[in-house]
Amino acid sequence: MKQRIFAAAIAALSIIAIALTSMAWAGTGSLGPDAVTTWNGLGMRSGNATLDGFADSTDTNSVAPLGIWVVVACVVALLAAGAMATRMLSGVALTLRWVAGVFALVAAVVPIIVLIRPITYLTMFDYLSDDDAARYSDLLREHVLQKPTLIALTAVLVLASGACFAAALTAPRRASTYPPEPVTT
Repeated sequence: MKQRIFAAAIAALSIIAIALTSMAWAGTGSLGPDAVTTWNGLGMRSGNATLDGFADSTDTNSVAPLGIWVVVACVVALLAAGAMATRMLSGVALTLRWVAGVFALVAAVVPIIVLIRPITYLTMFDYLSDDDAARYSDLLREHVLQKPTLIALTAVLVLASGACFAAALTAPRRASTYPPEPVTT
């Protein structure tokens, strides 16, 4: 019963993380009402404003699609949750729990990197020198990045990782039946 609760929690947290990845990670709304454009974690842009050469109407790759790593980790976690809930896949479920926990923990680093070094995600500014990038990082962090979304995503991924590890540690251990022992009569 406890494993089914873990499976439901892992699935719910994975779906929430995917939803947070599809939400805006960066936006120009604080720069004025004429410059409202947002970019989600998958690199998709919404809005039609331009930023004086940084992103025009044909440039949709002005941010790095780092959220794809979050989606991959969430898919692995959903597979683990599905394997935990299916009796036929119980043999592979233990391994998937550990793998999903590691993937979710690694994926939690993605929004942290975006918060620490916004230029990694906001590739429209990659022409800046290292000194200029360091100088503008605070400005980008304060006025462009959607910090609540990124912080929530980090928390959800850490919780998902913890749920995967807890499920793996509390999983019932079964004696190996592979290869099957020969039947003697």
